[in-house]
Amino acid sequence: MNSRGSAIAYWVITVPLALECLLGGVMGGFQLPLFAQIMEHLGYPNYFMTVIGFWYVLGGVALLVPRFPRLKEWTYAGLVFLYTGAIALAVVLLIFSFLLLGAMGLSHSLFGARLLPIGTLYDPFIARGLDALNYACYQDARFILVATPSGVALAPEGGAHQSIGSPLIGMAQPGLVSYEPAYADELAVVLRWAFEHIQADGEEGGSVYLRLSTRVLEQLGRTLTPDLTRDIIAGGYWLSSPGSSTRTISPRARLRSGTW
Repeated sequence: MNSRGSAIAYWVITVPLALECLLGGVMGGFQLPLFAQIMEHLGYPNYFMTVIGFWYVLGGVALLVPRFPRLKEWTYAGLVFLYTGAIALAVVLLIFSFLLLGAMGLSHSLFGARLLPIGTLYDPFIARGLDALNYACYQDARFILVATPSGVALAPEGGAHQSIGSPLIGMAQPGLVSYEPAYADELAVVLRWAFEHIQADGEEGGSVYLRLSTRVLEQLGRTLTPDLTRDIIAGGYWLSSPGSSTRTISPRARLRSGTW
C-alpha cells in the first residue's frame, strides 16, 4: 500500500474513533443520563464518569492533532486497554455472576437449606451468560433474575441495545418462568408468588425471570381481588372487562387437502 492509501486508511479508522472518544468524553464529563445508566449498571461511582470523560476527550484530541506520532501511539495503546478491559468486564463478570447465582440457587441440593438469591442485569446482556443460565436451570437451581430496562424503555438507546430476543429466552428456557409486569401492584403479586415458586419442591417450583421497564407509567387505582391476582399469575387479565354487548368471535379453520 502506497503512502496515500495508508493515510486514507489511517484517517478512515482514526476519525470515527476520535469522534467516539470526544462524544463519550462529553457524555461522561457532563454525566448525561445515558452514560450514567451504564456506569450505574457496572457499579462505578459518579466521579468515575468525570475522570473517564476527561481522558476520553484528551484521547480524541490527541488522535486528531497533526504530528506527535508517539503521543498517538500511546493513545491507541490506552484505548486498546480500555476497550479490552470493558469487554472482559462485561462478558467475564456477567458469566461469573450467573455462575454465582446458580450456585446459590443450588443450596437446597448441596446443603439442605434454601437461599433466596436475586440477581439483576442489563436485559439485552442476558445472552452473554446464557450457557451458565441454561446449566443452572437444568440443575434445578432456584433464583429470581431481574432484568432492567426492557422493551420500550430501551428506545432512547437505539437499535443496538433493544431487548428483542430476551423474551424468547424467558419463554423457551425449561425451569424458568418469565413475567413482564407493567404496574407496581402487579409486580408485587408476581414477586410474592416468585418467592413461593423458588421454594416449592420438585417439579412444582423453578426459577423466575422478571423483565422490568424503567419508563414512568401511570399506575392504576384498583383493588387486587383474588380473581385478579390469579389472572396476574396466570399471565393475562382484562384491563377493561367485556360488557354485555361484547361479541365473542371464534376463529374458524378449515382443513382442505391436508393444509389449513
